[in-house]
Amino acid sequence: MKDKKPKSKSTHKKSTSQTQTNSPTQFSIDHTLVECFSTLSPKCRDEELEDVVYFILDLYQFHGVPVAIAEVDIDQVVIDIRTILEEHSAKISRLERSSKTSFQPADEHIFLVLDKNVQGLPWESMPILRGRSVSRIPGIQFLHDRLSFARVKHGDHGQSCDLQSGAVIDPRKGFFVLNPSGDLGRTEERFREWTKDMKAAGWDGVVGRAITEQEFVNALKNQDLVVYVVFLIYSLPVLILIVIFRYFGHGGGEQYVRSHRIRSLPTCAATMLWGCSSGALREMGDFDRTGTPYNYMLAGWYEIFVYLFI
Repeated sequence: MKDKKPKSKSTHKKSTSQTQTNSPTQFSIDHTLVECFSTLSPKCRDEELEDVVYFILDLYQFHGVPVAIAEVDIDQVVIDIRTILEEHSAKISRLERSSKTSFQPADEHIFLVLDKNVQGLPWESMPILRGRSVSRIPGIQFLHDRLSFARVKHGDHGQSCDLQSGAVIDPRKGFFVLNPSGDLGRTEERFREWTKDMKAAGWDGVVGRAITEQEFVNALKNQDLVVYVVFLIYSLPVLILIVIFRYFGHGGGEQYVRSHRIRSLPTCAATMLWGCSSGALREMGDFDRTGTPYNYMLAGWYEIFVYLFI
């Protein structure tokens, strides 16, 4: 990492119009920032490396080091940075191969706290976040509350408080809603065998007919996982023991249960709403956005899976 950190004195040329000083401003880039740059792939686009170059040049100027940007050969600097990244990547690969223990990536999860002005942007689709575990939360206080709740649930079941083991969910206490509007015949046919298997495992559900509001509320209150499905590529990691509700239909099932009935629940199942735009939040002008996910949050959800933009 040391070979990537810039020297304390600027090496960029100064234009003749800039004042020459005998003691140039001392400046160095924080190690954490350099480490962040080192995670760039050697195969990244030239435009991304150019952004890094201009960012560093701006840092120099911000700290009082005059830089004649017009005299900097950006193309050559990009080539030099790519060469450094390739060497760094090769060193890391050799270290991993020579290590006695296999390299294990950090088990991390990213939480996004977004205000009303940027919630409508698909941050999860950014190249840097693709393939990573990402969730949206309304605030850090909410995250602390859910962690405290997880400790309580683990304690109720006589388990040690190891948050890495995940939520306490009983895979036998699930409820699904499949094609409640009756117009998704192919989806219903595709998951017919799956629903039979789930019922054999102890789940309950509604298929091909409209679910009543009371059925919906009872499922959220009494089950651990609820699933509302329009379409689904099913891959559910079972962790341990909460009620599951799954909905396979249009939207988030708002047409079958009023929002105030959900918000007033004493507890709420972990929920998967597989309807199109089931998690979309409506703009409210100067006020914060509102939508179905917040109803489940106020009901004390453990987690909710929704579609934001499709």
